[in-house]
Amino acid sequence: MIEEWINNGKDRNLLTLIGRIAGSKGASPRDLHNLKDGKGWTELMETAAAHGVLALAKDLLTEQEWREVPKEVRIKWQLSVDEIEERYFKQVEVYNALKDIFESNGIKVQLLKGIKLSEYYPVPCHRECGDIDIFIFDDYEKGNRLIESKGKKVDRTGHKHSKFNFKGVTIENHKSLLNVVTNRYDRILEPELRKMVENSETQAEFHLLFNIRHIIVHLISSGIVLRHLTDLYLFLKKEMEKIDFVKVFDILKKSRQYKIFAQLLYFISECFGDREIVSLVKGTPRADKIIEKLYEDTFHNISKRVATEDLLTMPVYRRKLIGARAVIRSKWKYDLIRRGYFCKDFIIRTGYAFGINRQKSK
Repeated sequence: MIEEWINNGKDRNLLTLIGRIAGSKGASPRDLHNLKDGKGWTELMETAAAHGVLALAKDLLTEQEWREVPKEVRIKWQLSVDEIEERYFKQVEVYNALKDIFESNGIKVQLLKGIKLSEYYPVPCHRECGDIDIFIFDDYEKGNRLIESKGKKVDRTGHKHSKFNFKGVTIENHKSLLNVVTNRYDRILEPELRKMVENSETQAEFHLLFNIRHIIVHLISSGIVLRHLTDLYLFLKKEMEKIDFVKVFDILKKSRQYKIFAQLLYFISECFGDREIVSLVKGTPRADKIIEKLYEDTFHNISKRVATEDLLTMPVYRRKLIGARAVIRSKWKYDLIRRGYFCKDFIIRTGYAFGINRQKSK
Protein backbone atom coordinates (compact mmCIF):
# COMPACT_ATOMS: atom_id res chain seq x y z
CA MET A 1 0.00 0.00 0.00
CA ILE A 2 2.74 2.48 0.93
CA GLU A 3 4.31 1.96 -2.49
CA GLU A 4 1.27 3.69 -4.00
CA TRP A 5 1.85 6.85 -1.95
CA ILE A 6 5.58 7.30 -2.51
CA ASN A 7 6.13 9.80 -5.29
CA ASN A 8 9.84 10.51 -4.95
CA GLY A 9 12.99 8.45 -5.12
CA LYS A 10 14.58 9.63 -1.88
CA ASP A 11 11.72 8.36 0.31
CA ARG A 12 11.52 5.11 -1.65
CA ASN A 13 15.23 4.45 -1.27
CA LEU A 14 15.25 5.31 2.43
CA LEU A 15 12.35 2.96 3.11
CA THR A 16 14.05 0.26 1.03
CA LEU A 17 17.13 0.60 3.22
CA ILE A 18 15.28 0.72 6.53
CA GLY A 19 13.12 -2.22 5.47
CA ARG A 20 16.25 -4.37 5.36
CA ILE A 21 16.44 -4.29 9.14
CA ALA A 22 13.42 -6.63 9.21
CA GLY A 23 15.60 -9.32 7.60
CA SER A 24 14.04 -12.54 6.38
CA LYS A 25 10.87 -11.86 8.34
CA GLY A 26 10.19 -8.62 6.55
CA ALA A 27 10.16 -7.31 3.03
CA SER A 28 11.98 -9.14 0.28
CA PRO A 29 15.29 -7.45 -0.62
CA ARG A 30 14.91 -4.60 -3.08
CA ASP A 31 17.58 -2.67 -4.89
CA LEU A 32 18.06 1.04 -4.54
CA HIS A 33 16.97 3.05 -7.58
CA ASN A 34 18.40 5.99 -9.54
CA LEU A 35 21.49 6.49 -7.42
CA LYS A 36 24.05 6.55 -10.19
CA ASP A 37 24.96 10.19 -9.69
CA GLY A 38 26.00 12.30 -6.73
CA LYS A 39 22.63 14.05 -6.50
CA GLY A 40 20.72 10.84 -5.80
CA TRP A 41 23.14 9.71 -3.10
CA THR A 42 23.19 13.19 -1.55
CA GLU A 43 19.38 13.21 -1.39
CA LEU A 44 19.36 9.80 0.27
CA MET A 45 21.96 10.89 2.81
CA GLU A 46 20.13 14.14 3.61
CA THR A 47 16.75 12.40 3.88
CA ALA A 48 18.20 9.81 6.28
CA ALA A 49 19.72 12.65 8.34
CA ALA A 50 16.39 14.51 8.49
CA HIS A 51 14.75 11.33 9.82
CA GLY A 52 17.44 10.71 12.45
CA VAL A 53 18.62 7.44 10.88
CA LEU A 54 21.75 8.55 9.03
CA ALA A 55 24.14 6.11 10.73
CA LEU A 56 21.62 3.26 10.63
CA ALA A 57 21.06 3.82 6.91
CA LYS A 58 24.80 3.51 6.28
CA ASP A 59 24.87 0.24 8.25
CA LEU A 60 22.17 -1.17 5.99
CA LEU A 61 23.98 -0.42 2.73
CA THR A 62 25.79 -3.37 1.21
CA GLU A 63 29.55 -3.14 0.76
CA GLN A 64 29.02 -2.84 -2.99
CA GLU A 65 26.50 0.01 -2.55
CA TRP A 66 28.84 1.87 -0.19
CA ARG A 67 31.63 1.63 -2.78
CA GLU A 68 29.27 3.13 -5.35
CA VAL A 69 28.64 6.24 -3.25
CA PRO A 70 30.60 9.15 -4.81
CA LYS A 71 33.75 9.91 -2.81
CA GLU A 72 32.71 13.41 -1.70
CA VAL A 73 29.33 12.13 -0.47
CA ARG A 74 30.91 9.10 1.19
CA ILE A 75 33.38 11.29 3.10
CA LYS A 76 30.61 13.62 4.31
CA TRP A 77 28.40 10.69 5.29
CA GLN A 78 31.20 8.93 7.19
CA LEU A 79 32.17 12.12 9.02
CA SER A 80 28.56 12.56 10.12
CA VAL A 81 28.47 8.97 11.37
CA ASP A 82 31.70 9.57 13.28
CA GLU A 83 30.10 12.61 14.95
CA ILE A 84 27.03 10.56 15.93
CA GLU A 85 29.29 7.92 17.48
CA GLU A 86 31.30 10.56 19.34
CA ARG A 87 28.13 12.14 20.79
CA TYR A 88 26.82 8.73 21.79
CA PHE A 89 29.95 7.68 23.67
CA LYS A 90 30.09 11.11 25.31
CA GLN A 91 26.52 10.66 26.51
CA VAL A 92 27.21 7.18 27.86
CA GLU A 93 30.25 8.51 29.73
CA VAL A 94 28.27 11.44 31.13
CA TYR A 95 25.30 9.29 32.14
CA ASN A 96 27.51 6.79 33.97
CA ALA A 97 29.27 9.60 35.83
CA LEU A 98 25.95 11.19 36.81
CA LYS A 99 24.51 7.84 37.84
CA ASP A 100 27.52 7.20 40.08
CA ILE A 101 27.01 10.55 41.83
CA PHE A 102 23.31 9.93 42.41
CA GLU A 103 23.68 6.32 43.53
CA SER A 104 26.53 7.18 45.92
CA ASN A 105 24.00 9.51 47.57
CA GLY A 106 21.26 6.89 47.78
CA ILE A 107 19.36 8.04 44.69
CA LYS A 108 18.12 5.42 42.24
CA VAL A 109 18.23 6.43 38.55
CA GLN A 110 15.93 5.29 35.72
CA LEU A 111 17.16 6.06 32.20
CA LEU A 112 14.48 7.11 29.70
CA LYS A 113 14.45 7.07 25.88
CA GLY A 114 17.70 7.82 24.01
CA ILE A 115 20.58 5.70 25.26
CA LYS A 116 18.17 3.09 26.63
CA LEU A 117 16.59 2.56 23.20
CA SER A 118 20.01 2.32 21.55
CA GLU A 119 20.34 -1.16 23.11
CA TYR A 120 17.94 -2.46 20.47
CA TYR A 121 19.86 -1.17 17.45
CA PRO A 122 22.25 -3.43 15.48
CA VAL A 123 25.00 -0.91 16.30
CA PRO A 124 23.94 0.89 19.52
CA CYS A 125 26.20 3.92 18.98
CA HIS A 126 24.40 4.55 15.66
CA ARG A 127 21.14 5.46 17.37
CA GLU A 128 21.10 9.27 17.39
CA CYS A 129 20.53 10.79 20.82
CA GLY A 130 19.73 14.28 22.06
CA ASP A 131 19.44 15.20 25.73
CA ILE A 132 19.67 12.64 28.51
CA ASP A 133 16.32 12.05 30.26
CA ILE A 134 16.30 10.54 33.73
CA PHE A 135 13.74 9.77 36.42
CA ILE A 136 14.88 9.53 40.04
CA PHE A 137 11.57 8.49 41.58
CA ASP A 138 10.71 10.40 44.78
CA ASP A 139 14.12 12.08 44.97
CA TYR A 140 13.48 14.74 42.32
CA GLU A 141 14.26 17.71 44.55
CA LYS A 142 17.01 15.90 46.42
CA GLY A 143 18.67 15.28 43.06
CA ASN A 144 18.32 18.92 42.05
CA ARG A 145 19.91 20.09 45.30
CA LEU A 146 22.72 17.57 44.92
CA ILE A 147 23.54 18.92 41.45
CA GLU A 148 23.44 22.49 42.80
CA SER A 149 25.87 21.48 45.55
CA LYS A 150 28.30 20.60 42.75
CA GLY A 151 28.16 24.19 41.52
CA LYS A 152 25.72 23.53 38.68
CA LYS A 153 22.73 25.72 37.89
CA VAL A 154 19.40 23.88 37.81
CA ASP A 155 16.53 25.31 35.76
CA ARG A 156 13.24 24.42 37.48
CA THR A 157 10.92 26.46 35.23
CA GLY A 158 9.55 23.42 33.40
CA HIS A 159 6.51 21.76 34.98
CA LYS A 160 7.55 18.23 33.89
CA HIS A 161 11.29 18.25 34.52
CA SER A 162 14.20 20.36 35.68
CA LYS A 163 17.16 20.93 33.39
CA PHE A 164 20.88 21.28 33.97
CA ASN A 165 24.16 20.91 32.12
CA PHE A 166 26.51 18.18 33.26
CA LYS A 167 29.90 17.78 31.60
CA GLY A 168 28.63 19.52 28.48
CA VAL A 169 25.42 17.48 28.08
CA THR A 170 21.89 18.69 28.86
CA ILE A 171 20.15 16.54 31.46
CA GLU A 172 16.38 16.54 31.95
CA ASN A 173 15.46 15.33 35.43
CA HIS A 174 11.82 14.30 35.32
CA LYS A 175 9.59 15.40 38.16
CA SER A 176 6.85 13.36 36.53
CA LEU A 177 7.19 10.82 33.74
CA LEU A 178 4.54 12.54 31.64
CA ASN A 179 2.88 15.94 31.35
CA VAL A 180 0.44 15.54 34.22
CA VAL A 181 0.00 19.30 34.65
CA THR A 182 -1.87 20.06 31.43
CA ASN A 183 -2.83 16.67 29.91
CA ARG A 184 -5.72 14.59 31.22
CA TYR A 185 -4.56 11.41 29.45
CA ASP A 186 -1.09 11.69 30.92
CA ARG A 187 -2.72 11.86 34.34
CA ILE A 188 -4.34 8.49 33.60
CA LEU A 189 -1.08 6.96 32.34
CA GLU A 190 1.25 8.36 35.02
CA PRO A 191 0.22 6.09 37.94
CA GLU A 192 0.29 3.04 35.66
CA LEU A 193 3.82 3.90 34.54
CA ARG A 194 4.89 4.54 38.13
CA LYS A 195 3.76 1.06 39.16
CA MET A 196 5.65 -0.48 36.24
CA VAL A 197 8.88 1.47 36.66
CA GLU A 198 9.12 0.48 40.32
CA ASN A 199 8.82 -3.24 39.51
CA SER A 200 11.85 -4.98 38.02
CA GLU A 201 9.57 -7.55 36.35
CA THR A 202 7.62 -4.96 34.33
CA GLN A 203 10.49 -2.93 32.90
CA ALA A 204 9.77 -3.97 29.30
CA GLU A 205 6.12 -2.96 29.69
CA PHE A 206 7.17 0.34 31.23
CA HIS A 207 9.49 1.24 28.36
CA LEU A 208 6.90 0.17 25.79
CA LEU A 209 4.09 2.22 27.32
CA PHE A 210 6.33 5.23 27.97
CA ASN A 211 7.67 5.27 24.42
CA ILE A 212 4.26 4.74 22.81
CA ARG A 213 3.03 7.84 24.63
CA HIS A 214 6.25 9.71 23.79
CA ILE A 215 5.76 8.97 20.07
CA ILE A 216 2.07 9.94 20.16
CA VAL A 217 2.90 13.26 21.85
CA HIS A 218 5.51 13.95 19.16
CA LEU A 219 3.08 12.97 16.43
CA ILE A 220 0.41 15.35 17.69
CA SER A 221 2.62 18.29 18.63
CA SER A 222 5.30 18.47 15.94
CA GLY A 223 5.26 15.28 13.91
CA ILE A 224 7.42 12.16 14.00
CA VAL A 225 10.37 10.96 11.96
CA LEU A 226 11.52 7.50 10.95
CA ARG A 227 13.73 7.24 14.04
CA HIS A 228 10.65 7.22 16.28
CA LEU A 229 9.15 4.36 14.29
CA THR A 230 12.46 2.49 14.24
CA ASP A 231 12.74 2.79 18.04
CA LEU A 232 9.33 1.23 18.54
CA TYR A 233 9.78 -1.44 15.88
CA LEU A 234 13.16 -2.67 17.16
CA PHE A 235 11.95 -2.59 20.77
CA LEU A 236 8.90 -4.70 19.95
CA LYS A 237 10.88 -7.23 17.93
CA LYS A 238 13.27 -7.79 20.84
CA GLU A 239 10.96 -7.58 23.85
CA MET A 240 7.68 -8.93 22.49
CA GLU A 241 7.80 -12.17 24.49
CA LYS A 242 8.28 -10.34 27.81
CA ILE A 243 5.23 -8.09 27.50
CA ASP A 244 1.69 -8.65 28.75
CA PHE A 245 -0.08 -6.99 25.83
CA VAL A 246 -3.53 -7.56 27.30
CA LYS A 247 -2.53 -5.37 30.26
CA VAL A 248 -0.72 -2.76 28.13
CA PHE A 249 -3.58 -2.49 25.63
CA ASP A 250 -6.10 -2.19 28.43
CA ILE A 251 -4.15 0.82 29.78
CA LEU A 252 -3.89 2.31 26.28
CA LYS A 253 -7.64 1.95 25.80
CA LYS A 254 -8.39 3.49 29.19
CA SER A 255 -6.22 6.49 28.26
CA ARG A 256 -7.61 6.62 24.70
CA GLN A 257 -4.22 5.94 23.13
CA TYR A 258 -4.98 2.51 21.67
CA LYS A 259 -6.70 3.60 18.44
CA ILE A 260 -3.83 5.83 17.35
CA PHE A 261 -1.26 3.23 18.46
CA ALA A 262 -2.92 0.50 16.39
CA GLN A 263 -2.79 2.61 13.22
CA LEU A 264 0.82 3.56 13.98
CA LEU A 265 1.60 -0.15 14.14
CA TYR A 266 0.00 -0.70 10.73
CA PHE A 267 2.09 2.21 9.45
CA ILE A 268 5.25 0.68 10.93
CA SER A 269 4.37 -2.58 9.21
CA GLU A 270 4.26 -0.72 5.89
CA CYS A 271 7.53 1.13 6.49
CA PHE A 272 9.50 -1.96 7.47
CA GLY A 273 7.68 -4.44 5.28
CA ASP A 274 6.97 -6.63 8.29
CA ARG A 275 3.51 -8.19 8.23
CA GLU A 276 4.03 -10.15 11.45
CA ILE A 277 4.15 -7.10 13.70
CA VAL A 278 0.49 -6.23 13.09
CA SER A 279 -0.62 -9.54 14.56
CA LEU A 280 -0.51 -7.68 17.87
CA VAL A 281 -3.54 -5.62 16.82
CA LYS A 282 -5.22 -8.14 14.51
CA GLY A 283 -8.63 -7.47 16.05
CA THR A 284 -8.45 -3.78 15.13
CA PRO A 285 -9.45 -2.78 11.57
CA ARG A 286 -6.79 -1.12 9.47
CA ALA A 287 -7.72 2.44 8.39
CA ASP A 288 -5.96 3.10 5.07
CA LYS A 289 -6.90 6.79 5.03
CA ILE A 290 -5.29 7.30 8.44
CA ILE A 291 -2.17 5.40 7.40
CA GLU A 292 -1.91 7.53 4.27
CA LYS A 293 -2.16 10.66 6.44
CA LEU A 294 0.57 9.29 8.69
CA TYR A 295 2.77 8.80 5.64
CA GLU A 296 2.07 12.33 4.38
CA ASP A 297 2.73 13.84 7.79
CA THR A 298 5.93 11.86 8.39
CA PHE A 299 7.51 12.11 4.95
CA HIS A 300 5.97 14.97 2.95
CA ASN A 301 5.41 17.46 5.76
CA ILE A 302 8.87 17.08 7.27
CA SER A 303 10.11 19.92 5.07
CA LYS A 304 7.49 22.27 6.60
CA ARG A 305 8.72 21.80 10.15
CA VAL A 306 10.82 24.53 11.70
CA ALA A 307 14.02 23.45 13.44
CA THR A 308 14.22 24.16 17.18
CA GLU A 309 17.39 26.20 16.77
CA ASP A 310 15.58 28.40 14.21
CA LEU A 311 12.56 28.81 16.49
CA LEU A 312 14.76 30.05 19.31
CA THR A 313 16.00 32.94 17.16
CA MET A 314 12.47 34.14 16.40
CA PRO A 315 10.38 36.67 18.35
CA VAL A 316 8.03 35.03 20.85
CA TYR A 317 4.87 36.06 18.95
CA ARG A 318 6.14 34.37 15.80
CA ARG A 319 6.96 31.15 17.65
CA LYS A 320 3.46 31.14 19.13
CA LEU A 321 1.95 31.66 15.68
CA ILE A 322 3.95 28.81 14.17
CA GLY A 323 2.94 26.59 17.08
CA ALA A 324 -0.74 27.49 16.66
CA ARG A 325 -0.63 26.66 12.95
CA ALA A 326 0.98 23.30 13.67
CA VAL A 327 -1.69 22.46 16.22
CA ILE A 328 -4.51 23.37 13.83
CA ARG A 329 -3.00 21.19 11.08
CA SER A 330 -2.98 18.33 13.57
CA LYS A 331 -6.72 18.26 14.28
CA TRP A 332 -7.14 14.86 12.57
CA LYS A 333 -4.60 13.38 15.00
CA TYR A 334 -6.52 14.66 18.02
CA ASP A 335 -9.69 13.12 16.60
CA LEU A 336 -8.01 9.71 16.69
CA ILE A 337 -7.88 10.04 20.45
CA ARG A 338 -11.27 11.64 21.03
CA ARG A 339 -13.55 13.94 19.09
CA GLY A 340 -13.69 17.30 20.80
CA TYR A 341 -10.23 16.76 22.31
CA PHE A 342 -8.68 19.20 19.82
CA CYS A 343 -10.69 22.20 21.01
CA LYS A 344 -10.10 21.49 24.69
CA ASP A 345 -6.39 20.93 24.26
CA PHE A 346 -5.98 23.98 22.04
CA ILE A 347 -7.57 26.18 24.72
CA ILE A 348 -5.35 24.67 27.42
CA ARG A 349 -2.20 25.05 25.31
CA THR A 350 -3.06 28.62 24.41
CA GLY A 351 -3.75 29.52 28.03
CA TYR A 352 -0.52 27.92 29.21
CA ALA A 353 1.52 29.55 26.41
CA PHE A 354 0.34 33.01 27.48
CA GLY A 355 0.57 32.37 31.23
CA ILE A 356 -3.18 32.13 31.89
CA ASN A 357 -3.10 28.59 33.32
CA ARG A 358 0.30 28.60 35.01
CA GLN A 359 -0.77 29.84 38.40
CA LYS A 360 -3.60 27.35 38.47
CA SER A 361 -1.30 24.48 37.48
CA LYS A 362 1.16 24.96 40.33
